[in-house]
Amino acid sequence: MHSKKKPIVQEENLIKTYSKKQQKIVKKYLNVIKYKGKGFSCSQVSSLTHAKINNVHRWLCKNARPYPIRTIEKCKVLNWLPLYPSPELARLIGLNMGDGSIQTCFGHTFFCSKSKDIMDDLNDFLFQHFGVIGSVTEAGLMKSEHLLQIGDTAFTRLLHNAGCPKGEKVNQSFKTPAWIMNPQSYGCNDKESREIQLAFLQGLNDSETTKFSLRNNSKMALEEIKFEIYTHVFPRQLKFIEQLQKLFINFSIKSVIYYDWRKDKQSWRIGLRIKELPNVIRFLFDVGFFFNKDRMNVSLNNCHEVCNRRSKNIEKCIIAMKMIDNGLSYGKVSQILKIPASTIFGWKSVGKRPLYFGRKEELQELFKRFNV
Repeated sequence: MHSKKKPIVQEENLIKTYSKKQQKIVKKYLNVIKYKGKGFSCSQVSSLTHAKINNVHRWLCKNARPYPIRTIEKCKVLNWLPLYPSPELARLIGLNMGDGSIQTCFGHTFFCSKSKDIMDDLNDFLFQHFGVIGSVTEAGLMKSEHLLQIGDTAFTRLLHNAGCPKGEKVNQSFKTPAWIMNPQSYGCNDKESREIQLAFLQGLNDSETTKFSLRNNSKMALEEIKFEIYTHVFPRQLKFIEQLQKLFINFSIKSVIYYDWRKDKQSWRIGLRIKELPNVIRFLFDVGFFFNKDRMNVSLNNCHEVCNRRSKNIEKCIIAMKMIDNGLSYGKVSQILKIPASTIFGWKSVGKRPLYFGRKEELQELFKRFNV
């Protein structure tokens, strides 16, 4: 299955996550183990490898292994090594780069959400695809958040090697892993590459992207979806946002980079704005959310309502201008269509048209996706 693919993580990558002292022990162990079963005594092997005789005895006679070697053996049993590109792994990387974290000591991996259902679904996802399971607990000052904690150091080291930053993300810059930005260079075909990038974006969206909402539940809509993060290392972290913008372009979704200084938090807020209704519709149907079903459903419902309203406004504008051309007054047309006369005057005399008036066909074509 993976014969033509290039691995992301191999044994040597995992060993490098340990301290230099542990790496030296592993190197000596690998030298010593070569002499196993070849008739050499412990003292002979010790003099040949310059390893302590006590360690040689433990490794050759008692089958003891250094901790990094045991970690590698566990990873091989669970088919984690070598680790190859996959949509499931890309989804985890996206989630962890959003509302997730990895302990500096690699002790635990954390995922966080306000929804317990999302954390439960993620826990099932982890068990199904990676064979690990964590515990979901309440977190935050008001117990308003839910934390999924995975206490598996081998799994944590794998995620870090696959591209997840460790420690506090707000104090460091990080980038999208190369195998996600360019999966083809790791042996993935076009379909696999698209699936990997889609899963990564969905993982980020589940934690960091806002829903498409109506302003104050009124008929006005901001017509945008935002992805944003906070950082203390602006502008270095801007590179990550630029990479996300390129990934969205692969799905024909245009976005705008924005940033501002937050005095209260003493940090920068940087992100992407996906503006205009056609862009938002493409975002929801071609990328969207994976675990966050509530955010997806609310966005689709609100977007459908706004899209329907924009289409009706365009139709009313066309009808109103025809009625004016046929000799009816602005007041009469206003009474018939129940539209303010000032709005009709703006359409006809000032030349101010409803939003997307010149893109009616494009809007109608995208609107059909709601009825599929």
